[in-house]
Amino acid sequence: MNKVKKVLKFFILTVLLIVVGSVTFAFGYYFSVTAGTKLDESKLALANNHSIKIVDTNGNYSTLRFSQNNSISIKSLSKQTIDAFVSVEDKRFYQHHGVDYIRILGAIKNNIFHPSHKQGGSTITQQVIKNTQLSSEKTLTRKLKEIKLAKELENKLSKDQILEVYLNSIYFGNGCYGIENASQFYFGKSASELTISESALLASTINAPSVYDPVSHKETATKRKNLILRLMKDSKKISESEYMQAIKEDPAIVKKNKSDINQYRKGVIAEACKILHVNENQLKNLEVEIETYFNPEIQESVENSLKSADMDFNANKACIVVDNKSKAVVALANNGKADINLIRRQPGSLIKPLLVYAPAFETGKFSPASFVEDSPVNYGGYMPENFDKKYRGEVSVREAIKRSLNVPAVKVFSDVGINYCVGFAKQLGLTFDPKDRNLALALGGFTNGHTLKQLADAYMCLASSGQFCQSQFIKSIKENGKLVYNRQLFLSKAMTEGTAYLITDCLRDVAKSGTAKRLNLEFDVASKTGTVGNKDGNSDAYNVCYTTDYTTLTWIGTDDNSSKLNQNVTGATFPTIINSKIMNSIYREKSPQNFTKPNGIVKVTLSDQALAKHILEEDIFGTQSDIFNRHFTPPKSDNTDTLVIEIENLENSKPTIKFSAKRNCIYQIYRQNNGNLQFLDKILYVSGPVSFVDLSAEENEFYEYFVVESRQEISTESNHIKLIAH
Repeated sequence: MNKVKKVLKFFILTVLLIVVGSVTFAFGYYFSVTAGTKLDESKLALANNHSIKIVDTNGNYSTLRFSQNNSISIKSLSKQTIDAFVSVEDKRFYQHHGVDYIRILGAIKNNIFHPSHKQGGSTITQQVIKNTQLSSEKTLTRKLKEIKLAKELENKLSKDQILEVYLNSIYFGNGCYGIENASQFYFGKSASELTISESALLASTINAPSVYDPVSHKETATKRKNLILRLMKDSKKISESEYMQAIKEDPAIVKKNKSDINQYRKGVIAEACKILHVNENQLKNLEVEIETYFNPEIQESVENSLKSADMDFNANKACIVVDNKSKAVVALANNGKADINLIRRQPGSLIKPLLVYAPAFETGKFSPASFVEDSPVNYGGYMPENFDKKYRGEVSVREAIKRSLNVPAVKVFSDVGINYCVGFAKQLGLTFDPKDRNLALALGGFTNGHTLKQLADAYMCLASSGQFCQSQFIKSIKENGKLVYNRQLFLSKAMTEGTAYLITDCLRDVAKSGTAKRLNLEFDVASKTGTVGNKDGNSDAYNVCYTTDYTTLTWIGTDDNSSKLNQNVTGATFPTIINSKIMNSIYREKSPQNFTKPNGIVKVTLSDQALAKHILEEDIFGTQSDIFNRHFTPPKSDNTDTLVIEIENLENSKPTIKFSAKRNCIYQIYRQNNGNLQFLDKILYVSGPVSFVDLSAEENEFYEYFVVESRQEISTESNHIKLIAH
């Protein structure tokens, strides 16, 4: 028994020593890393001022400056407004002394048992410290400094003073810093007049402004608003009747935007936070100067053109202009308050050149001269129709693009293959949901849609000879006068120069005599229209047009897909008219340079036999001329017998290269993969049809095939075909 007691005493003593040692070490570490850390009260004074300087292309601060900061005394706010923020952000704010140890322990417990739902334990006081005094790094050292300074702040200021600094400096989304600016932006009134429901809605935004934005994400914001109201009721900050009334109230958001420039400013803020790895509150206190690509002259043209489109109905209008050379956003405007940088909409026919025809041209299976049967088709119950419900029989791809025909687009999309087309479009910055694997994609039927900037960037690639680069708002950033970021362009080859030019040439026809003919411009421009709708009406209308200098995309849409635009609003009408005004304004003194045809593009007069190699249906009559990528040029009308290969790439089988051989020739079959040229086989002195199966092809690998025909000292290269092996 005594032996057991001795062991037990030894164990208890050991545990105590470990605990005392750990506590001693913890305190020692705390004091060592926080030594010299002091509260900078001058930064608290700056918290209510907007210290972000945003510079335009002319070196001016004025055009992009924030609205005058409107701080408000906490005494002017109602008790319910204050309670809304305290209830959700720091319910023991008036009890703790800067650090809520109960909340920290609760957060640790939750993070251990529910790691997918991470929680923080920061109080309002700590948030003030984090946003005004410290860097954004997520380290234990920074957290310990935060705790020390929070306690020091509680000794310097009263609870109400701390809360006033917090409410006047916190970020509410949409470029709004401080509760007064947020109240004016969202509700058009002072924060002193906020209702309980409005207060809860504002409190819902600060946790994640891009997620709980009540303009762009009303449903998500409302759910969080109702959660805050329940917390207020449970803590007896409001009565049951006040709770029920606030739940029923649907705060009216002021829809119209007083400043179109605010849209550009939002993009700058979001991009700066991403570059510097900070949040919006920390950004404001870094004393940064941000040099942007903002062009005030083009911005003015955009704003005036949007306002001049008198449509006699309530619709959202937005426009983005990107510079093709600097890969930069130079203007962005929206007549509403929704953050156009975040809104994702269905692209309609705007997607066809990017997702259907560019990959089709890239494979060599189609060219602008290829013929497609525009007739009813049924793909397992999916029966696409043209916009006007009419069918035109055999049409060229060029004509299908010019008229924005739906059925030919779906047929080409199906023939080229969904996987290949989707993989191609991803190189243009377009994003896809896992469920986006159906033929409706060819007509813009996406699960999530795309932002205007994504679509503009993709078209900018066409204007840039197939070189892709995401556009940016920011050129450089200085922090406290020191350069901390200077943009470098990183270009990727999304398609060949020839494919980009072939699409551009087709889209020039769209601008001249197709669906975008209302552009009516006297200089070289390519364009595409898009309309999203159903039998009940349209919800979205687009026009994108680009020159060698700029890509401009204008969108008109409804607040949600349940409401509809007037029947006269399509991509071919108001968006095209708006873009015409913008382009005429930009080029009022000097026209852009013409698009330059690459060396690899040649003009060919086609015979009936040649056309048959570029079509889905047979029996074509007559001859015509068109431009081609020289790698995929069909036989000329003088009956020159050029080597043309075809490839079968069926499911569950290897790619099969097929061509017609001549007895007196040698044929070498080649494959390219990831830049590596590989010799596959040699065919000697065979006459007639040849089929070669590439047994070494690996599933889902991207390959390019071609055959070299040799006779005596003359060698001829066949067309190239690209594919993803099944």
